[in-house]
Amino acid sequence: MTYSLTQGAVQRIMNGEDIRNPVLQILGLKKITASQGNVQDRYRLLLSDGLCQASSAMLATQLNGMAESGQLEINTIIQMDKYLCNQVNNDRRVIIMLQVSVLNPGSVVGGKIGDPVNYQPGMNSNLQGQQIGTTPNPQGQIKSSIPPKPQGFLGKGGPAQPPQMPAFYGNKGTSGVAGGAGGASTGPIGAVFEIDSLTPYQNRWTIKARVTKKSGIRTWSNSRGEGKLFSIDLIDQSGEIRATAFNQECDKFYEMIEANKVYYISKAALKTANKAYTTIKNDYEMTFNHDTQLVPCNEAAADIPQMQHDFVPINGLAQISKDSLVDIIGVCKHAADTSTIVTKTTNKELTKRELTLVDDTNTEVRLTLWGDEAEKFNPTGNAIVAVKGARVSDFGGVSLSALMSSTTTINPDISEAHRLRGWWDSVGNTVQTSSLTGAGGMGGGGRSRFVTRAAPLLRGQICGEENLVKSFLRGFMRAGFFLWVSY
Repeated sequence: MTYSLTQGAVQRIMNGEDIRNPVLQILGLKKITASQGNVQDRYRLLLSDGLCQASSAMLATQLNGMAESGQLEINTIIQMDKYLCNQVNNDRRVIIMLQVSVLNPGSVVGGKIGDPVNYQPGMNSNLQGQQIGTTPNPQGQIKSSIPPKPQGFLGKGGPAQPPQMPAFYGNKGTSGVAGGAGGASTGPIGAVFEIDSLTPYQNRWTIKARVTKKSGIRTWSNSRGEGKLFSIDLIDQSGEIRATAFNQECDKFYEMIEANKVYYISKAALKTANKAYTTIKNDYEMTFNHDTQLVPCNEAAADIPQMQHDFVPINGLAQISKDSLVDIIGVCKHAADTSTIVTKTTNKELTKRELTLVDDTNTEVRLTLWGDEAEKFNPTGNAIVAVKGARVSDFGGVSLSALMSSTTTINPDISEAHRLRGWWDSVGNTVQTSSLTGAGGMGGGGRSRFVTRAAPLLRGQICGEENLVKSFLRGFMRAGFFLWVSY
C-alpha cells in the first residue's frame, strides 16, 4: 500500500516556515511524567516526513487521551491540523501539536517509511514540502510517485525564506484567513488572532475583542498577604475568554477599560480556566502582567459581536445539578423589597433582593440579586432579566443566585428578550405557572444577622491563586436553630 508523507515538512517547520496540514509519521512516543507543580503528564514525539525526523514535538495536554488510548502508536501516519512552532532558545524550536488526525494506524502501516536523518539547525536541503507517495520497505527506501520540483521555495528559484512572524499554523489561525497559514490581519500591536485559537503554547499574539463585562475591584487577605483584582469578559467572532488583572496591573488597567468598548490586547499570560466559576466556553483564561499591552480600537468594530448567552429554559433547571452555572432569562413576575444580612466574619452588611422569574415554559424560579445590583434594580414594569453565569441552588427546591462573576442585564436588546416580552404581554401575565422554588424566602425589607443558605452562592474566585474569596458564611436552619458553617 502506498502512503503519502509531506517530505521536507519537518525541516521547513523547524526553520520557521508554515506548512498547511503536514502529513507525518510517528516514530517514537515518550511519556514525560509530571513534576511537582505540573498538573498533567506530557508526551514527546519523534516525527518523520520520510527524509528528516525531529524529536522536539510535544503533544498538547488536551490530546493526552489519544496517546493513552493507543491511537498514536509507533509508525502511525498523522495529519497535524493545528500546531505551533515556538522558539525556546536561539537555535531550538519546539512543535506543539494542538489538533491531530490519524490517517493510518501504525499497526496497518507496519514499519518506518524511508530512512530519515535527524534534523539539525542550519542543515541545507532542497525539499519542497510536497505530498509524496511512499511505500515502506525493509531497506528503508522511499518509492516516490511524484518527482521533486526544482530547487527553491514552492518551486521558485532561490533559497526558502521563513516568514517574518511565525506564530499559529493550521485550520483556525489568524483573523480573516481561511486556512490560517500566514496572511494575518494586523493591529497596532501585532498580528490579530481569534480568541478560540489561543493556547498557552503561543508566545506572540494579539486579539481584537469587545469587553462584555467589567467587574469591580475585589480585595483579599490571607496568610500569604493581601491583594486586589478585577476581571473582564472578552468576545470576538470566534468565542469568549476571561481576563484578570492583579495588584499593579489592577491599578494600571482598571480605569483604562470600559464595558462594551473594543480593544487590541497582547502579551498576556494564558492558563487553564477554572470552569467552576464561569460559563464562558473556553479552556483557557487570561492574566494581565507587566508586559501586557492594551490599545483602544478606534475604527469601526461592527464585526465584533455583543455578549453571547446559552440560555436554559426555566423548566430545565430541575435537571441541572446543584452549584452549576447557567445562563437564564425570564420576566420578573415579582420583586421583593431589598433586605440586608450581616456576615459574621466581617460584620458587614450585604444587601439582597429576591426576584421571581417566569418564562414561556409556564415555570417560575427565584433569583437572588446582591449588592449594587439588588439596590439598583427597578421592581416595577415586569422587566426582562437575563443573567449569564447564575449559580443553581437546591435551597427550597431549585433557586438561582447571581454571583460576583455573573453578568445581569435588564431588558437586553436580544431576540430571546423580545420573544418573552411578546409572550408576557399577550398571554404570559394571565397563565397559570408552576414554581421550582418552595414557599418562603420572598420576605420584604428588614435586617438579619444570620446568613441564609444562599450565602455560599456569593463565593468569588481569586483567579491567579485558584482559591475562594472567603468573604461570606454559610448558615442553615436545623431544628429551629441557625448553625454557622464557614468555608
